[in-house]
Parts: sequence; structure tokens; C-alpha cells
Amino acid sequence: ADSAAAVNPLVSVAEFSGYIYRDPRVKVVTEDARAYVRRFRNKFDIIYSLSSNTWAALASGSFALAENYLFTTEAFIDYWQALSDGGYMMMEHQMYMPRLVSEVTDALNRLGVPNPTDHFAVYDLPQMRRKVLLLSKRPLTDEIRYHALGPLTPEKYDQIHLIHPPADDSVATHLIARTIKNGWQAVADTAAIDISPVTDNRPFVAQLGLWKNFTAEKRGKVNQYAEFSGFPMSKVMVVIVLIVVVIIALPINLVPYLKKGPRLRAAPWLYFLCIGMAFMAVEVVLIQKYALLIGSSLYSVATVLLTLLAASGLGSRFAVSFKDRTPFLVIAVWLLLDILLFRHIVPVVGVFSLPLRIIIAAILIFPLGFFMGIPFPKAALRVGELIDWGFAVNGAASVLGSVLVLMVAFTWGFSAALILAAIVYLAAYGFLALRSAWAQEMTP
Repeated sequence: ADSAAAVNPLVSVAEFSGYIYRDPRVKVVTEDARAYVRRFRNKFDIIYSLSSNTWAALASGSFALAENYLFTTEAFIDYWQALSDGGYMMMEHQMYMPRLVSEVTDALNRLGVPNPTDHFAVYDLPQMRRKVLLLSKRPLTDEIRYHALGPLTPEKYDQIHLIHPPADDSVATHLIARTIKNGWQAVADTAAIDISPVTDNRPFVAQLGLWKNFTAEKRGKVNQYAEFSGFPMSKVMVVIVLIVVVIIALPINLVPYLKKGPRLRAAPWLYFLCIGMAFMAVEVVLIQKYALLIGSSLYSVATVLLTLLAASGLGSRFAVSFKDRTPFLVIAVWLLLDILLFRHIVPVVGVFSLPLRIIIAAILIFPLGFFMGIPFPKAALRVGELIDWGFAVNGAASVLGSVLVLMVAFTWGFSAALILAAIVYLAAYGFLALRSAWAQEMTP
């Protein structure tokens, strides 16, 4: 029997594909393919991935903002280990191939595979505007390379030809061929797109844009495909939102200082700013990070949001039971442990069913959420009637935190983003500890 893992069980071209999912020899599993590979007990003879994503968010530019764990370096390690001794993997994608060959090479080097480039071939299908990667557990022979997708002949060059190994001298200058031959580090500076391998810590494979391409000429030619030609569309979107928050939302929260009456002093104002930024930063990162453990972005959003909000609400109820420093120290320690242990937890938990993975994720997140709910009521007890101002600062900071953490995650990964959140939480405690700086001020 053959197994097919599909996130969406609906096939829009069912008749054209011969109703393959109705074949009694085919077992269809509605699940994230990476999660299914991790928990599949046997080995696969063939793994086939055909454009395993959707362009639904392409027009808005938000496509590149989403994490995708199907195309990371660690994903290729999982696929390799799931193949039988004579197994093959074929992956097709029209945009990601320069980055994918960087990841395959890195993955095989990590696994200690001798001569990694002997284990894969890359094909160009010009008329279909597609690139195909063929990965073999055994070194590929010329017989397989030249016949895997049908006989490769000069007459068929315009339909299909090899990029690796290069079909001729003209192909040898192709970005993919140069990346495989020289390594992505040697080619990155001259490449028009970002070809650095993405990892589970920074799984933004669709983010191919580079700041060096943010030029007047390129800005005049922006379209929905700009990210894939090297224009940093997703980063520009995030920076625009960041600028709007800094120029409009935060200054609005300073307007009350121009009026008469009681007002927040600097310490509580900055405290509400810090806890708002840090809370949202942690939430955004965990939603994207736990999609790897749970196996679905939809379930990850629901699990993380429900657990964090329910747990933080409960934590708020018991805020007075803890010393001021306790929640901040617990949050910082939890985030540090998550950074160190998460990658080890995923393969252990990954063998369980989806409901059990969701339950385990909720159990892991609940203690963090409980203590994240304590800082706000701690401050509310001190500022009294000015709490509405605190809410306003906290709300603006939440937007700032969610945007700022994305820039950090895009550049340095989730671990760096969580370290930043921990630092901001500890800074918040520093402001809370300044008790004398919390007394209400009255304007003359």
C-alpha cells in the first residue's frame, strides 16, 4: 500500500488525477507531512513532494511571513532518515530550489554522508517553469540521472535538462549549479536572492528578498512575485508597520502628559511598555515554533492562544500570592529551557498522535502562560485609577512587540527572539522594583 499525507484532503483536480485517493491501495492521512514522516514506523521507498504549499497569501505579500517546516535543513534530515536503503525522494518547486540545494548539502554534511553531491540531481523543466530535486539514499548512477524523468536527449533540452550535474557549459553558470559546486557561502554575495539554508529555528523559506535589492529601480517594479526575485517585500511590510507604531501609536500614549491631573511616571509607563512588548513577542514566536511539534499551523495557533490566555487569566487571579520578582524569573528560566530543550523534545513527542501532541504542547506552555499573566495585575495594584492609561500603553506595545520580534526572528531565528523577550521581561522587573518611582505625579 502507498501512503499519502495531505494537510488538505480535498483534491481540486480529482478527475484529472484519476481519483488516486479512492484507490484501495492508497492510504490517505490528513496531516502535516513532516509530522507524519517522524512518526511513521517503517521506511519509505519513495517520498514525493509536489509544490507542497499554497499561494493563497501571495498577493498580500504575507506568504513569506509564515513559517514552513517542510523545507528546512532538519526536514531533509528527517526525510533522509525515513528513506529505505534504496529509497528516493523527489521534490519539486518553482521558486525555492537554489535554497533547497543549500539545505540538502548542509543536511547530508551534518549526517556525515560522503560526497553529498553524488546523492542528488537537479532538473530544469523550462516549459513548466519548474525545478525538480531527486535525492537518492545511494549515490546516483548516470543511468538513473538521465532516465529518472524520462530519457534526456538534445531534442528534449527545451523540455527538460540537468542543472546538476550541468548538462553543458551554459548550465554550469546557473545559480543552482554554482551553489552546489562552490557552496552557498561562496555564492551568496553575488546571488540576487537569499540562498542561505533555513533551519527549524528560522523556517522562513519563502523569504528570498535581500535588503541590497531595496532600490528605486526595484521599487518601481514591485508585484506579487517580487519576494521571489529578491525584493525584500516581507521585511518592508514589517518595517512599515513598525514605523507606523513608533510614529503614531506610541506618541498618542504620551498625550496625557500635556494635560492637567494625575499621570503615570516614567517607570510605570516603561513597565507597561515592556510587558506588552514581551508578552506579544513570546506569543508570536510560540505560535510559529510549536507548529513544528504539533504539525499544523492552525492547531498551533489555537493551542498556543487558548493555553496562554487561559493560563494567564488564572495567573492574574493569583498575582498577589507571588513576590514581585518571581514571575519574571520563572518566565526567563522557562524561555531559556525552551531554547535549549525544544529541539530535543520534538522528535520524542513527534511519534505520538495529533491529539496527544496538542495536549503535551498545552502542558508545556501552561506554566509559562500562568506566570505571564501576573505582571499586569502587579502594576494595576500600584497605579490605581491610571490603569486605563496602562492598558493603552500595553496595547500599543503589543503591536510593537509582535512586529519587532518578527524582524529578529527573520534575521537571527526564534531563539534570539525569545532571548530578547526574556531580556525585556527582566527589564520590566527592573522598573517594577523602583517602588519610589511609581508614586503618582500631578501636573501643576
